[in-house]
Amino acid sequence: VYNVAFARIFGNGMDLRTGMQKVIADALVHVPMLYLPLYYAFEDTALGIGSPMTGLARYREEIWDTLSAYWKIFPAFHLFNFTVTPPELRIGLIACVSFVWLIVLSYLSHYNVEKPQEE
Repeated sequence: VYNVAFARIFGNGMDLRTGMQKVIADALVHVPMLYLPLYYAFEDTALGIGSPMTGLARYREEIWDTLSAYWKIFPAFHLFNFTVTPPELRIGLIACVSFVWLIVLSYLSHYNVEKPQEE
C-alpha cells in the first residue's frame, strides 16, 4: 500500500505536503476502512470465537479505542517515514514499528473478549 498505491496516488515526493497527504489517507481511509475491519474479521474467524461478521460487529464496538491508539502511534511515525526515510527502507522500518503496534492491537482487541461480563 505505502510504496505502490500511495506513490501512485500522491507521488514519490518526500516533502512535507506529500507526507501529510499520505498520513491523512492512512489514518482516515486505509486503516479505519480496510486494515482494521479485515483484522477484526480475520481474528474472530481464525481464533474460532466467531465469524467475520462477529469480528466486524466487535470492530464497530471498539472502533474509537482502537483508532485512538493507532492515531497515538502511527501519524507521527508515518510523517517521519514518508519525509525522511528513503523509500527502499520504509517497509523494514514499518515492520519494526508494526511489531509493537500488533502487541497493542492484540491487547485491545482481546480486552473485551476475555473480560468477564459484568451484570
